[in-house]
Amino acid sequence: MLTGGSFALQASLPESDWNLLIEFVVLILAQYAVTKRLLKRRFGDVTGDRLAVVFAISLLSTAAILFGYCALIAPGVLLSVRWFSAIPIALSGNLGIGDALRKSWQTAEGHGSAVFGVLLILYAPMIILLIAVVIASFNGDLFTAEPAPLATVAIDAVTNLTVVTSWYAAIAFLELRIPRKTALEEVFA
Repeated sequence: MLTGGSFALQASLPESDWNLLIEFVVLILAQYAVTKRLLKRRFGDVTGDRLAVVFAISLLSTAAILFGYCALIAPGVLLSVRWFSAIPIALSGNLGIGDALRKSWQTAEGHGSAVFGVLLILYAPMIILLIAVVIASFNGDLFTAEPAPLATVAIDAVTNLTVVTSWYAAIAFLELRIPRKTALEEVFA
């Protein structure tokens, strides 16, 4: 669905630098909808409309993580691992931006290698495919290389599958780290 939507968006809009931003916004909206639906199954009612908080967390964490990867790679990996569950935490706990990022950081405490392993397993096929397409498209000038249309579809499909799977993994991690209250605990809460 995301891949088809991405290609429909690319076909309907003139080629522009704004297309990437539009796709990012659509991805955030999709993450919000999927995460909220999954959390509603897990926690019952998810409080209020938290779309603005999800947008802010996505923009802030993406910018910081990308800067971390550009700086030395290790800071990007650390931020990716520690902020892995920030959006589900913000939606399930009715938390603000800073509180959600802080609680996500604390939730990953002592579990960094497990989260890193999950992220590595999820993102490795996408990274390998990207490298293969870049090598196959390389004509001597890396910046003018154009991948074949089928390769573009494959990259988009694998990327979207990876991203959506990571949303599910973040909620599964949250499920393991924040135990469900029993009926007795709820009575005496």
